[in-house]
Amino acid sequence: MVQEETETLLKRFPKTSNTQINDILLTALVEAVSQWTEQRSLLINLESHGREDINDRINITRTVGWFTSLFPVFLNIENSNTLVDSLKAVKEQLSSIPHQGIGYGVMRYFYEHSEIESLAEISFNYFGQFDALLSDNSEFSLSPYDAGLNQDIKQTKPHSLEINSLVIGEQLQFTWNYSCELYKSSTIEAITKKFLDILQQLINDCESDHETISDLSLVDLDEDTFNQVLGMVDFG
Repeated sequence: MVQEETETLLKRFPKTSNTQINDILLTALVEAVSQWTEQRSLLINLESHGREDINDRINITRTVGWFTSLFPVFLNIENSNTLVDSLKAVKEQLSSIPHQGIGYGVMRYFYEHSEIESLAEISFNYFGQFDALLSDNSEFSLSPYDAGLNQDIKQTKPHSLEINSLVIGEQLQFTWNYSCELYKSSTIEAITKKFLDILQQLINDCESDHETISDLSLVDLDEDTFNQVLGMVDFG
């Protein structure tokens, strides 16, 4: 994506509606896949950095290691009539996940129950802004050269479709890895195009009201009541 569109996702959305980039990207993905499968929901594996502040007695700021949390999320937009409705639904569902999904690993690996095993065939990960890791006067810079494969091509992948995204050079980039045995290249190209088209629609609609009940920590309302209150308010 071009720099201006990336800036809208990273800066304008959080300022205007307290909506984060993951909310927007996953909304576009659920909408794109649902138009292909004709199902208004999606089971997907997400990834977070895993360094959540969940206990005052544990300080891992100086600990080197991979703390990444992998967890499944069921995103449902069945009751959404518009793209804005879908964004609100996805945003609210993501905000309800405690500690960015870190608890799933505890259940998954300490309690052997088949009910909690993830069956998601699709994974999504937003790695963040790689530009922010290096200052302008840093002795290091990101290499433009291909590092080659980081795993054997014969290795069995945990997902049939993996979507990764990151910001480099102030531009949001995506990588789609998929099983050639399960997907046609034309299918992935069609889903990718639909995904980018929907993402563009969301960017163009940046100034719309995207507030949800999770944005209001001092009130005790359900989502339906909250939407009724919003409908009664004249913002003009």
